[in-house]
Amino acid sequence: MAAKARKDPLAFRLDNLADRRMQRLLKAAAEKFGWMPIQSPSGRGFGLACSDYAGTYVATMAEAEVDKATGRVRVKRIVCAHDCGVAVNPEGMRLQIEGCMTMGLGYALTEEIHFQGRRIKDLNYDTYELPRFSGCRRSRPCWSIRPSCPSPAAASPPSPRSAPSWPTPCSTPAGPGFTSCP
Repeated sequence: MAAKARKDPLAFRLDNLADRRMQRLLKAAAEKFGWMPIQSPSGRGFGLACSDYAGTYVATMAEAEVDKATGRVRVKRIVCAHDCGVAVNPEGMRLQIEGCMTMGLGYALTEEIHFQGRRIKDLNYDTYELPRFSGCRRSRPCWSIRPSCPSPAAASPPSPRSAPSWPTPCSTPAGPGFTSCP
């Protein structure tokens, strides 16, 4: 929608969001990411996604590049702003967010099961590709700690938010975007 409106994707969301908590989180993610306003489509490989999942707010921004010869997507960097209320164990929360970001990238980019007829071909991890932390060395979680807010669902919300941030970065440098995940 932002591309059709020829607006910067972040500005488009901020202009159309009434939820101040999500606006604040998108701004925090943009600051940490170093988001620069762009008019869509820009030819730059950046994307963003945000959601409220069971009371935990998540905003993810990503930069990717596509190898034009192979079509393979490489993660350059990803930032996840995460507002879950109180973090009882901040270091554990950081690690959980990083793990969820990596899992979300796997859902979008590598975790595909291959079939031959009705038979599964991927019987082991030598052919079923899991994401690795080394695949995204520049991932940075940040979060808002709000003592007045309970922590309803802190652990898993970043996983499904990583994947929606990819169609834009994968479409702008390489042509048409992705319409499905593995």
